[in-house]
Amino acid sequence: MKNFLDLIQKIDKKRVIVGVVGLPGSGKSTILKNFRKNGIKNLIKPYQIAVIDDLVMSINLFFCRPKYKNKSALNYKPFFRFIPSWVKIVFITNPKNLEFVDICLEVVTKEENRVKNLKKREKNKERLENFINQKDVIIDFKYDNFIRIENENFNN
Repeated sequence: MKNFLDLIQKIDKKRVIVGVVGLPGSGKSTILKNFRKNGIKNLIKPYQIAVIDDLVMSINLFFCRPKYKNKSALNYKPFFRFIPSWVKIVFITNPKNLEFVDICLEVVTKEENRVKNLKKREKNKERLENFINQKDVIIDFKYDNFIRIENENFNN
């Protein structure tokens, strides 16, 4: 986690875009929900975080947590017009176009935990089997800023 925080501080931008990748059931959404609710250590407050997960954006506005939907898996620009100026970090799960992200964050977990998470979440047997059979995350772009977080060792 320390390396991730160091990397966020090192990037000299008003807003950092983080592409979050990982196998289905690895804990991407869970970690991001934790970030959005609790912030990241003492560095980033919850209201400074926006999360775009499965094409739905969630942000904290002190008094509410609105959600915005976008149907285009390749175009994230419509989301950015709704992001307040005080948001410092935007997390996007499994972005289809990774070239525009500042950091690529891979979430990994033990296979038995991943399968357990999937069985708890997925009701469709065919979809469950497809997810369980996925074994590799394919990243088509080379990143200078690539970090891997192990879900079991995750501490905010």
